[in-house]
Amino acid sequence: MEYLALSMAVILLLGLFFSKLSKKINLPGFFGMIILGMVIGPYCLNLINAQLLQSSSDIMVIALVVIIIRAGFGINRKAIKESVFTVLKLGFIPSLIEAIIITILAKIIFNWPVIECFMLGYILTAISPAIIVPHMLDMLKDKLGTDKNIPQIILASCALDDVLVVAIFSAILTIFSSPSGGNVYGLILDIPLSIIFGIIAGLVIAVVVLLLFKELDLDLVEKTIIILAAALLMKSISDIPSLLIPFSGLIGVIVISFFIIDKKKELGVPISAMFDDIWIFVEIFVFVLVGAQVNLSSAINYIPIGLLIIIIGLLARSLGVYFSLWGSDLNNNEKFFCMGSFIPKASVQAAIGSMPLAAGVPSGHIILAITVICILFTSPLGGVVMENLKKKFFENESVT
Repeated sequence: MEYLALSMAVILLLGLFFSKLSKKINLPGFFGMIILGMVIGPYCLNLINAQLLQSSSDIMVIALVVIIIRAGFGINRKAIKESVFTVLKLGFIPSLIEAIIITILAKIIFNWPVIECFMLGYILTAISPAIIVPHMLDMLKDKLGTDKNIPQIILASCALDDVLVVAIFSAILTIFSSPSGGNVYGLILDIPLSIIFGIIAGLVIAVVVLLLFKELDLDLVEKTIIILAAALLMKSISDIPSLLIPFSGLIGVIVISFFIIDKKKELGVPISAMFDDIWIFVEIFVFVLVGAQVNLSSAINYIPIGLLIIIIGLLARSLGVYFSLWGSDLNNNEKFFCMGSFIPKASVQAAIGSMPLAAGVPSGHIILAITVICILFTSPLGGVVMENLKKKFFENESVT
């Protein structure tokens, strides 16, 4: 399609239609969007403007920032303070175990270079705030599992999991992209340092933003734009290769939204709702463009082996979740619910799944194909599991 504006209009209109159609058959809306992308993408009907396809990686970065902002707004400091050790374990251990298992499987099955196997591992292991966050917010609203802070624990650990996974994936991609292979030990050391400096940077920006809001007469939309712009600026600066002080832009982003909702709840709640609306717009482009980059005829060949890798990875993650909850005050039913809540994968995969292909990774097309299979398989499965277990195990603050 020659005209960019026309292509965007087609994506928005058909994306909404396919999303509604998908929900009609009890599947997540983005399921239909991905299918649409495959149909109108360059490997099928070729209805998407080439310039828009080339800009897809930038759109994915914007989407990732919006996702992390929304996750930060969903975290409650008081609830997390009571369960901080559990949150830290859930945010780190399950993804590490799953990534290692997938890396080993990829090496055995495909015999790729180890760094490419790690890329697949850390793309597939991230869990989806786009699916998990709405379910947890519903539980908070209905006061299900709140007596033990279960929704808050899952919200916070989900955000931590995604930030750590994206940070590690970014380091892996940097190692691959560096002509010399990069300073591996330096990059590994950069991860904890970037988290610490990311927290500091986020706090500074959050304070500045709140002071700005106090001094200027701004409406809700203008405040939302400033927060989004500050978050995008932070993420962009953190991606500069020659930066003297490494910091995680995504950590900074989540700190901004968390700090605002914590210190100014009356401001944070309506702004959070604004970002929910922004996500409705952004997610259409994200999932349609992800689908558009998939060569369907090639992806079909990887369904059996892709599902094998994904299912084994999920089993490994579930064991990691159960192990992380060992010694907590959660009973077995609550632990099983937490295990089910960590199944869905979608938004983060959509944001980073095509990056290896864009970076020239030889196995990039296979990584993308398996990523899409992972989204299409785990997102409806995770949603169904959470909904059913929530109804079965929780009722008015008590577990049945």
